[in-house]
Amino acid sequence: DGVDVDVAGAGVALDVQNAAAVLVQNSVCRGRHGLQLQDALLATSAVDWLGRGGTGGQVGYGIVATRGTIDLSLGSCEGTRGPAIRIGDSAIRMAGNGATGLRVGGTAAGQVAAFAAVLSDARWPSSRFGLQPQNGAPGFAAVGGTVTTEDVPALAATGAAPGGQLSVTASRPAPAPGAIVLGHLAARHIAFGVDAVWLDEFGPAFVIAVGAVDANGLTRQVTWPNVPWLLGEVFGCQGLVLPSGGGSLATAPAVWAAM
Repeated sequence: DGVDVDVAGAGVALDVQNAAAVLVQNSVCRGRHGLQLQDALLATSAVDWLGRGGTGGQVGYGIVATRGTIDLSLGSCEGTRGPAIRIGDSAIRMAGNGATGLRVGGTAAGQVAAFAAVLSDARWPSSRFGLQPQNGAPGFAAVGGTVTTEDVPALAATGAAPGGQLSVTASRPAPAPGAIVLGHLAARHIAFGVDAVWLDEFGPAFVIAVGAVDANGLTRQVTWPNVPWLLGEVFGCQGLVLPSGGGSLATAPAVWAAM
């Protein structure tokens, strides 16, 4: 939470392999690739993933994943001479608010899509993302796999030091009733075909906000008690939305941390 990673040369800002569940929020990750993920499960909220490429004109991706599962909320992604996001044999669920950008930077040799999915499951509303491909390429290019237009709700949270104020906001461009719950984060994850639930279903969960989840957001703010023993405490949050078509949609998780 709240880190700034800047890796020079051919280094990758964040390399996640054989791991679950990894959460990254309120951060900036710059490297040849911003995120390289394989056989792993990751949730990201309000993170800028910047792949600036390596030396000698190497392609850089904001996010590149193989056999991964990614829940992405807000933030931005940028590639250099390559797609902002490139996934293969993976599943990704993406929440955007209209200002969430996927951009190809640098000078590409040919057509480059902003988002490329190969034999993957992509669930996202493309209209909520600013797609900036290069040289006349489509904004989104899919080879095999499935693509679902789903207005995924987003959750963004900020922690604080003891005595400071925490904030968590659930948002969705299409308004719907919903809630924010607080509980213990679990590593287990339900497949995207079913509502994603990151919180431990067997532990107690507390509803901390109820109301309209819309573009302005359903927000809850709390002030940490000013006591030093709270340092290092981490609490998991998740939003749940009830769309008019029935069923429910879950946000990716976020954390409140006493830093």
